[in-house]
Amino acid sequence: MRRSGLILAALLAVEPLGAQQWRAPVAVDIPARFDINLGGVPSRCYKVARPPDHRITAEVKGPGTWNLCVGDSNCPYDCMSGNNRKVSTDHLTDGPSYFVMVERKGSEATASLEIYPTALGGVPGKRAVAGTWIANVPQKNFRKGGYRIVQSGDDLSLVSWDGKATPAKLQDMSTIVAEGGKVTGRISADGRRIDWNNASYWESDAASGGISVAGTWTAVIPSKSFRKAGYRITQSGSKLTLVSWDGKTSLGYLKDANTIVAEEWKGTGIIRGDGKRIDWDNGSYWER
Repeated sequence: MRRSGLILAALLAVEPLGAQQWRAPVAVDIPARFDINLGGVPSRCYKVARPPDHRITAEVKGPGTWNLCVGDSNCPYDCMSGNNRKVSTDHLTDGPSYFVMVERKGSEATASLEIYPTALGGVPGKRAVAGTWIANVPQKNFRKGGYRIVQSGDDLSLVSWDGKATPAKLQDMSTIVAEGGKVTGRISADGRRIDWNNASYWESDAASGGISVAGTWTAVIPSKSFRKAGYRITQSGSKLTLVSWDGKTSLGYLKDANTIVAEEWKGTGIIRGDGKRIDWDNGSYWER
């Protein structure tokens, strides 16, 4: 397979491959678009790096009958019965890669396979930077988690640990521009670091599974008609500090992508899908 930039073009010729050879994963960089023609081989597996927000989409376009599936630790043995020409996945494990299996169903045909970060809204050829980040300022010995990037195509929102948001743009595959061009960031080739022109840098925080709960919250206890703002959460990866309105704190952590544990307060909270509410096991909830 030959690569040209980020758009891949490949025609897989008929090869007398043994079972172990054609099952071996082929590494590709995403976003990727390339031709597939398995040439008598029933399936092929592609290994891709997991994006910062852990979500990818694979899609076959063109003639033929195909079936797709994704593995989280190795190539799936098969995709079972089906005719899935498009498949997306959320965060599965904390491993560094996903494995996209494409199966040919029926006669040979040449089609196009696209694999790209789901966060881009189904636009192959763009760069995904959505997720949670750790900010570093070496000159000040500053390092703090809980930063995040919200992305819709080329439009970005850079959100600091305390919830302050700055609009930005993805200028090209390796450059972020913010504050009217005053601040620029260079994205590393693997997408896990952004070097800013103010001598700071952000590094991807994969430990949090792409979930950010940092910021200010309002506590509500419906049974007592209680509602009070001024609660907050600071975050570094999966580690949390929860602070009440009067300054009392509890260490905590993200048990998984949907669950918070407040250790000193002995509470467990379930994060709503939009990330704007936490339902606690004592009948209260926090909202923002």
